[in-house]
Amino acid sequence: MTEFFDFQLKTNNWMLHTFGTAVARDKSERCHRLLEETLELVQSLGCIASEAHQLVDYVFGRPVGEPEQELGGTMVCLAALANAAYLNLDNAAEAELARCWQNVEKIRAKWKTKPKHSPLPATEVKDDIIAIRDIIKPHLDLINSTPELYSLLYAGNMLPEQTVTIIGAIRLACLCDVWKRMADAESRAAANAGSVPHVVINEEAHGQ
Repeated sequence: MTEFFDFQLKTNNWMLHTFGTAVARDKSERCHRLLEETLELVQSLGCIASEAHQLVDYVFGRPVGEPEQELGGTMVCLAALANAAYLNLDNAAEAELARCWQNVEKIRAKWKTKPKHSPLPATEVKDDIIAIRDIIKPHLDLINSTPELYSLLYAGNMLPEQTVTIIGAIRLACLCDVWKRMADAESRAAANAGSVPHVVINEEAHGQ
């Protein structure tokens, strides 16, 4: 495993040079970047979004693993994937690190535009915020005027101000649509039940 350790040290040197110690040791940000790159890798090899979503639900529904063992499993799976895809793991890693060294200023500038504490790059975050707002906006009047719906959203952590993903916004919008259709149906049923049909009696025919 000497080659892996040497590459880890070389990567550490690049991280410290480019971002400094605080960013290099930010475990949360490193997790986000690894997840992003892993998804991009499997996407390039044919994995589709629905498969990734299923695995997210599966993994996060299980007990939390031990970091060193999970790291080992990740390395084994990465090497196995490289073999299956006929890719050279060492060559790809060295080539990418060399590219990073050649683009230090560009990478550093891009990082500075990224919102803090967000797993998404800056442009995607801005676009998502706009999309979330546009999805939720048509339903705000219904939410604010319906205490029962508001309470339901609150209990499920689905209030507009708690919604931070496009998927979450779509779920909120769908729930509001269903609520409105049910409320409209109940109103029509109540109106029909309370109305008495007006029957016109033909007195002449009745007399016969």
